[in-house]
Amino acid sequence: MLNFHCLTTTIDNNDKIQYLYLQDEHGKIYRFDNNELHVKMHFPRSCSQFSIISDGRFIGLTENYRLYLNTTELAHHCNSYFIHDKTILVYSTLQHQLTFRSLINDQCVTEISYRKTGKDK
Repeated sequence: MLNFHCLTTTIDNNDKIQYLYLQDEHGKIYRFDNNELHVKMHFPRSCSQFSIISDGRFIGLTENYRLYLNTTELAHHCNSYFIHDKTILVYSTLQHQLTFRSLINDQCVTEISYRKTGKDK
């Protein structure tokens, strides 16, 4: 019996079909279609949040602040992420940084750091 930790849905751009993706307690991603489960990818750790991006790639965030692009760890201090227009990954860190990363060429576009001081309050 499989225990699922997290689930999400997405629409396949080619077929305009909505798929259900499930993640088990070990980080393995399944796609449910035609009443069957198909393994699509396996995160190194179970992620409390995950999203599907183009070309069968997945973004996942663990409860311990680790951000993954498929099996590659992008950050180990991430507290949230957002995908803009399927081309830019934006994530914030525990060190008050905002990072923008291209999902097209997988390069860091820019990092912005800002921390309020006593004078800024």
